[in-house]
Amino acid sequence: MKKLLLCSLLCLPASALAPLAAQAKPAKKMAAKSSSVVWRTDYDSAQREAKKSGKPMFVDFYTDWCGACKYLDQTTYRDPKFVRASRSWVMVKLNAEKGARNVQITQQNGIRAYPTLLMVDGRGKKLNKVEGAYPTNMLLAEMQKAQAAVGVLSARGPVSTFGHFG
Repeated sequence: MKKLLLCSLLCLPASALAPLAAQAKPAKKMAAKSSSVVWRTDYDSAQREAKKSGKPMFVDFYTDWCGACKYLDQTTYRDPKFVRASRSWVMVKLNAEKGARNVQITQQNGIRAYPTLLMVDGRGKKLNKVEGAYPTNMLLAEMQKAQAAVGVLSARGPVSTFGHFG
């Protein structure tokens, strides 16, 4: 009898928690999705997406050997504030030295330093250009300048999800 009682007490919490655990799994997946920047690697399809959506493009020109590029990947691009802000953009990462089309786009935009972060509208019009690895708050300010140039700002402030920089 004691064994049966002990077993039911031990088994009950596990069976009672199973439905809660099953419900928590989708939330984890959703949180994982929104916790990183969604990067595109095809400039032309990203430009079509930007044109269709009305969002500006954020293009990161990088190279494999670039230490400052790796800094951005490891810090700025992982910052929750940056990830949140990136949702208002079509985000593109182009290896400036790999792929004929990437090299062509790099040359067309006069990119000579890495990283170079180019912010353009859907037609390819330059809104802002930043060279070097910026910390999150400084890069968000540059992105806001680009959004202002494209007219994304409303009378009450940015339409994007930038939040406070502090």
